[in-house]
Amino acid sequence: MLMRRPTTTAAALLLIIASALYTASAVPSPAAAQSDCHVWAYYMGFWTGTGAWEHQSDILSDRPSRGYYSAGDPATAAAQINEAKSAGIEAFIVDWWGPGDPGTTNSLNNLLDRAGERGFKVAASIDSFGGQNNTGRGAMTESLRYLVADRIHHPAYLRYQGKPVILFAFQQNAGISHGDWQAIRAEIDPSHDTIWVAEGTRSCPLCGSVMDGMYAFNMAWSDGKEQFYTRDRDVVVESGGWFYAPTVHPGWDETLVAARDGRPNPTTTRGRAGGQFMRSLWHGASATGSDVRLIVSWNEFIENSHIEPSANYGDTYLDVVRDLANGGCARSASPGAAPADEDRSPDPEPPSRDMISEAEARQLIQFNPGAALQKRIFADGFVPNSGEFDTTIGNETWRGQRAEHLGSGEVRVYYVPLGQWGDVRHATRGLAAGRLPDEVLLADGEDWQLIQFNPGASLQKRVFADGFVPNSPEFRTVVAGSEYAAQRAEHLGSGEVRVYYAPVTNFTEVDWVSR
Repeated sequence: MLMRRPTTTAAALLLIIASALYTASAVPSPAAAQSDCHVWAYYMGFWTGTGAWEHQSDILSDRPSRGYYSAGDPATAAAQINEAKSAGIEAFIVDWWGPGDPGTTNSLNNLLDRAGERGFKVAASIDSFGGQNNTGRGAMTESLRYLVADRIHHPAYLRYQGKPVILFAFQQNAGISHGDWQAIRAEIDPSHDTIWVAEGTRSCPLCGSVMDGMYAFNMAWSDGKEQFYTRDRDVVVESGGWFYAPTVHPGWDETLVAARDGRPNPTTTRGRAGGQFMRSLWHGASATGSDVRLIVSWNEFIENSHIEPSANYGDTYLDVVRDLANGGCARSASPGAAPADEDRSPDPEPPSRDMISEAEARQLIQFNPGAALQKRIFADGFVPNSGEFDTTIGNETWRGQRAEHLGSGEVRVYYVPLGQWGDVRHATRGLAAGRLPDEVLLADGEDWQLIQFNPGASLQKRVFADGFVPNSPEFRTVVAGSEYAAQRAEHLGSGEVRVYYAPVTNFTEVDWVSR
């Protein structure tokens, strides 16, 4: 897991070697690839007719130019594939709720058949959103068996380096333990003849043993800053995976759905800036060296990340994608004009600039003391050291976060039923045997732990003494020829960000730089 990231010189060498292996394995040679850039678009298969659209009409601020449609309609799918191909897109990744859901299964199969007629490709993303679909070991196994035994043999099913690609959406909602995931992989595809890609950022606990790699559904918050893309690529490699698909968006606005559904931490709206926001993310993704771009999305109108021709934007974003695809996946000379809301504060002077840049890339936890869980955590004198995660038990999904008390060392997982943000509870390690959901959430909290607290260590002793809290692991960095141990930290009151550091030759000389 990421919390165990080694900081020795030998481990740093291993990371360099692993990164080289990633480049060699994840990016095919020009002779092996049909082009230098594989552009895929995430496609929402749940648009299954007028009723599906009308059910969401209160949160839609745009609508498709073709009107309300069904993804299971052959003429609609054929037209969409033609539009996507014209923009340089080679595949749709179809959000699929499993063989027990007739609507999305019809969408997947219709798109596969239409793609086969048009030289296009389609893959499935197995969705466990809401803890209602593909949940539990049995249901997930059934869905994977349907794909691996049958659908991946369709001539239009997407392959990368000769292997069929399967994505997973919200797999943390599936209510499946790490051990069960390993058993599923051993049963369905023990030789890794297919590519399994987890959804996530900052950590990939299933990479290596179960998943081959990772993608993120939402990278809009990154504003295209390359350190966030390269951080996630490195997480995949360090966790034992080899495949990383960087995500790009034309923009993002989940304001209406967040208000309706009570989302606790919605992403701040990102304006499209006439295509420049998407260009910035494409440029940031180029830093990873990946020859894949995952566009999210073709038709996610609920969060306004769609590029499908629409009433508000017409064909504009087909033109933007076409231009970007024609330029390839290699780094362009410039990301284009910066988005209007980008932070333009001046960089600090070197060497602090280099150290802060490294720390930003290694940040693993976002502090938000106003969020439901963190508000309670900090009020109880605890500090979070995992990101938020979702766990489904039976028919109920819980959002949890691991935390520790720095004085006593007590470990808790704070949790709340999804949508009931005023009902925050906690489970204490060692006091939850046989109790649900406490026992399950505590076990999941261990898997999601990202940072080890050690207030007696040189850096953390100074961090806590100054009233700050670390939200990256300790890491090694070289500045101006000298090696330092460093750690990112934030002040919960002022929001100030500092990087604490000390020369590896003398850990008593702790100092800090401020962002």
